[in-house]
Amino acid sequence: MKKLLILFILLSIILTACSKKEDNNSKSVALKLNLRGSTFEEQNINSKKTANISAVGGAVYSPNKSSMSINNEYYMDIELQEDNTDKLTTNNIIRKDGNFAVLVNRPVPNRVRYKMTVFNADGTYNTERNYIVGSEGTTAEILLDRGNRYTFIVYSVGSETVLPDITFANPANRTLETATVAVTNVATSNIDLMYYKWDSPIIDVPQYEINATLKHVFSRLTVSIDASATGYTLERPSSSFSQNYNNAVLKLSDASILSRTTAVTPNINYPSTNQLTLVSSPFIINA
Repeated sequence: MKKLLILFILLSIILTACSKKEDNNSKSVALKLNLRGSTFEEQNINSKKTANISAVGGAVYSPNKSSMSINNEYYMDIELQEDNTDKLTTNNIIRKDGNFAVLVNRPVPNRVRYKMTVFNADGTYNTERNYIVGSEGTTAEILLDRGNRYTFIVYSVGSETVLPDITFANPANRTLETATVAVTNVATSNIDLMYYKWDSPIIDVPQYEINATLKHVFSRLTVSIDASATGYTLERPSSSFSQNYNNAVLKLSDASILSRTTAVTPNINYPSTNQLTLVSSPFIINA
């Protein structure tokens, strides 16, 4: 009888423990983050920006369109164009050199690092995780309390090694409104800052999926110079985009740039030379 009583007590303890575990799980929501890629939110060209083409006498022009003489026989038409079709735009050019700066969309490649941070409905910090594209399964799962609203922030600088931390104005009182992210070497190292934000409704399910498409904070440009109408090949031109800034501080709540510092004018790189058409490597504009 005593053995049966002891067995009954043990079974009761086990069942009670299992019941409490199931009850705790029923009050939690597991997050599943799906990174869908990246896109440019806006592709408006700011006509106040200037490009310096020193290969044609150091002339400075204001986009979107400009024209300048090279010699008595040739002139250059220069134009900034939006890439709304994800294709390089070309025009019919007669005895002129077309210089196009085109915005380019890029996917998020494997091994790039990114961070997701969770804030409560009142704006206070909850938790965060660092991920690597293609290896998300190695990151610990996020469990949140069910029945609440949350704000999810995802960001990346497009790097396999660098992922800047969040800075809070008051580390003892971490809130979304006072959170910033400082990025450095933007222009000289082509730091591609990307951002996503989602304000959830009340979450009352065991698993909640977030489908994040990162939006590029800075513009990415490519310069194409086409001299095929002239019959002349092009050597490596000396060109740059000014004014560009190397450092920026991102406001985490809305992706606005609070400050830009350290003005730089890095050269535009052309991988191939001595051809009828030259296409530069893509470069980041923080201006």
